[in-house]
Amino acid sequence: MMGEARPFSRMYRSFELFGQAAAQAGPGREFLQMSAGANWLDACPSVVRCLHAELDSGLTYRSYGRSAGMLAITDALAHVERRLAGGACDPQVLLVNGTTEGARLVFELLFRAAASPRREVLIVGPAFPLYAQLCVTFGLPCVEVLSEVESQTTYLPDIAQVVSDIERRRPALVCLVTPNNPIGERYGDADIAKLAAACLATGTVLLVDRVCMLPWDDPRGLARATATLMEAGLCFIVDSFSKSESLAGMRTGFIVANASNRDLLMHLTRSWWLNPVVFSTLTLAMSRLAVLALHEPQDSGRNAGLAADIADRLGREFPTPRSAKPLAQVLAEVLAAYPAELSDRRMVIEANHQTVVAGFGAHATRALKRQAGFNVALTLPGMHAADEMIDQALLAHEMGIGVLTESCFRVSERTSGNYFVRLGLTLPMASFARGVDLLRRHYLRGAAVTQTPTPMAMAANATVDVPMTRPIGSTGQEASQPSS
Repeated sequence: MMGEARPFSRMYRSFELFGQAAAQAGPGREFLQMSAGANWLDACPSVVRCLHAELDSGLTYRSYGRSAGMLAITDALAHVERRLAGGACDPQVLLVNGTTEGARLVFELLFRAAASPRREVLIVGPAFPLYAQLCVTFGLPCVEVLSEVESQTTYLPDIAQVVSDIERRRPALVCLVTPNNPIGERYGDADIAKLAAACLATGTVLLVDRVCMLPWDDPRGLARATATLMEAGLCFIVDSFSKSESLAGMRTGFIVANASNRDLLMHLTRSWWLNPVVFSTLTLAMSRLAVLALHEPQDSGRNAGLAADIADRLGREFPTPRSAKPLAQVLAEVLAAYPAELSDRRMVIEANHQTVVAGFGAHATRALKRQAGFNVALTLPGMHAADEMIDQALLAHEMGIGVLTESCFRVSERTSGNYFVRLGLTLPMASFARGVDLLRRHYLRGAAVTQTPTPMAMAANATVDVPMTRPIGSTGQEASQPSS
């Protein structure tokens, strides 16, 4: 039986705990998934209309595509990546069945197909436990880089510490989740450039997991800082629209690589399952073009032309679309409507973050800082390492709250100090505020809510302040919805 990495096993045991607690809660009682990794916000209406257009036209669900994905689709995605990188490299795209499969495919290429003589993997932590599990699956030694000092303003290890470890250890692979999952922080462009330079100098491959980046999170600095590394064949980016567009159930993702690595990955795909997912990939391409237009507004006209070209190429390559409305018109409407539809989604995340700051700002021992994505980490004086499992079980069974704690995201075991919990900020605001009240009741024993967050809680680079729509603990303005 294949072994499991400690954090990977902890995460899935947590899910089992939540399921049992929710089942025992009884009818009509909401179990709050306060650490939900899925994006529970509704998808943009234009994105949903694009999925309908794929069904109506019959172009994607009737096709096998090709081993890297339909050429018109991958060309469009590669165009987006090229523009994000400022033309500094020529990235290519391979479609896969979700980010997880993309990451595994990269491991397969590096450690089985290409059989790198270097075996060690360095994970910038804390991090989503998939990468620790892939190390176990492939029999690789895994080293995590955690902050040497528990800073009050950040959870990420200092970039100088990461660079030093790369130069000293010369690992085969560095895994970087950005924005970080579980903590919602990310390195600045200058730090990413230092990381990329260290990888280039040591011949180390950098695998970037970008899946937690939301549409309004600017991806250009990351793309440009890693462009030279990408061109040299030492960088892979894995991504999907599961979190950015609330479409996790589609399992649609992609890998960004240089041309030679894309071809090697395509051969692996071909030998395993012939071709990747096809349905929803047109919507993926349209959403990425729409995101590009947010950050490069001067590309809007070019993107509309590219959307029309995609519709034309698909129409020529496959049987004539049978939808009532021309596909090109639908795609143009998607690009036009998308930007305005993001405001409500962003407002919920920002408001929930401010609810956390208002509820815990005077008590948190580390900064309540979210720079991108929809996660934020919370550390309180009452979160004693020795009580982590007990607290998690009590919260689930007695208060109806599911939280993923620090041991789900680090390979080494914390034996002292305070653990953190991951909070996912996409629950409906009324449900999320109720969850914050319950967490306060457990950890703070009813301490009064501070309406003036401490300077530490509002540390530099935290997200823009968004006024809360109502006080914590007031009656909800919306009906509670199931959180999972």
